[in-house]
Amino acid sequence: MALLIQIPGEKRRFLAGMYWRHEDRYPSHKALLDGARGRDFWVAVRRTKMRSIQSGFCEPAMDPVTGMDSRTNKPISGKVYSLAGALAEVLEEPWLGIFDLGNGLYWYIAVRENYEILPDGDVIGDFDTVDRARRGHASYGEWSNLLDGGIDELAELVRKSRKPPLLRDVRRKPWVTPVLFGAGAVAIGSAVMGGLYFYNQHEAQIEAQKRIAVAHRIAIERAMDAKKAAANVPWRRTPVPSALVSHCLQALSTVPVSKSGWVLHRVQCVAQPSPAGAWRETAAWAIGPGATTLHHPQGILASSGKAITEGIVGQGKLIVPATAGVASASIAQAQLYGIAQLLGIKVRIFPIVSPAGKALPGQQKATAQKGRAHHPWNTFGVMMQCPLPVLQEAAGLLDTVPGLRLSTVIVQGFGFGNGKNNAGIGLSTAKIAGKLYVQ
Repeated sequence: MALLIQIPGEKRRFLAGMYWRHEDRYPSHKALLDGARGRDFWVAVRRTKMRSIQSGFCEPAMDPVTGMDSRTNKPISGKVYSLAGALAEVLEEPWLGIFDLGNGLYWYIAVRENYEILPDGDVIGDFDTVDRARRGHASYGEWSNLLDGGIDELAELVRKSRKPPLLRDVRRKPWVTPVLFGAGAVAIGSAVMGGLYFYNQHEAQIEAQKRIAVAHRIAIERAMDAKKAAANVPWRRTPVPSALVSHCLQALSTVPVSKSGWVLHRVQCVAQPSPAGAWRETAAWAIGPGATTLHHPQGILASSGKAITEGIVGQGKLIVPATAGVASASIAQAQLYGIAQLLGIKVRIFPIVSPAGKALPGQQKATAQKGRAHHPWNTFGVMMQCPLPVLQEAAGLLDTVPGLRLSTVIVQGFGFGNGKNNAGIGLSTAKIAGKLYVQ
């Protein structure tokens, strides 16, 4: 749906609610007509300051016969400009905003790389409509700016905008003479008219086939965008718990308990979200009796000269179930608490809250940071602690908790060289940190 909007203080008339697509080159009139798909005849073409080109399409917001606004039934005069095209470069990309236009009407804009408007990032409607569009873009990554304002804030941005793209009707060709089917047409014979009719029918069929092909291609592009967005959620970019635990235990088995008199103090494994499934390992060594820095393990030496951190990066297969999804908070938390109770694991689940903004002079207290990112999921922090043998047993069970992903596994307290506990690795303690994603 596209609607005409009158911005306070602006003589220009703007239109919001267009579908946008990227163009590899400046589109010809024929390319725009094909992209109109037989209904989206109002078109705006914009070139961003990064030299990218976009075309926006929508159904006419004006009756082609009466020249009236299809929403207000009032006459339309003058030029019409794209509102999204006018504001796309006002703020640093990527950015998004929701603006309350009054009378239950809202407008949503989403701008990503190269200052291009997302294909479905120019939406006007009730709050549920624009909120659904925003939630559909929640997994596209971080946003530099998130705005939530009204018509006054929108007017302020319009005043900062550069020359907005002008809308035009692609059904009209300026170079076609208006009298083509007027008085001049009377002199055409019946045979010529018949040939002209069949020629036009053939051309119409070709144009229809092209529009179908374009619509099919657009549907494929949207499906690919949806698939990309689904793969970009955090629990699909982080390995399941057993993958990180197994990798950490395997790394632990290759690390000796001492090197040149230096004693193994802690082994830490950190998952790094990436398509390759990378892990970062660090082994912390403490100086033991008779050890010196003349002979020590490789790594970074602490300023005290009594500790060393050795780091390596490991690669492993990113293991994420094909049906990886999230459940409600009550279901996921009950599952995790149940496993912890069964195996005697200490577990703490806590909500992750966005930090409050710094209080300004004259304010009584800091307010929550405005414009924080909104996602169609909630995130809880998870901290667990258990003996190392219990972690080995729990690894597979933790995979059954929907939305649970581990970020760090730390194994410490090996019992060597502390004079109190010489039992070794068997009584080592595992500390685990992660996140629980829920609906």
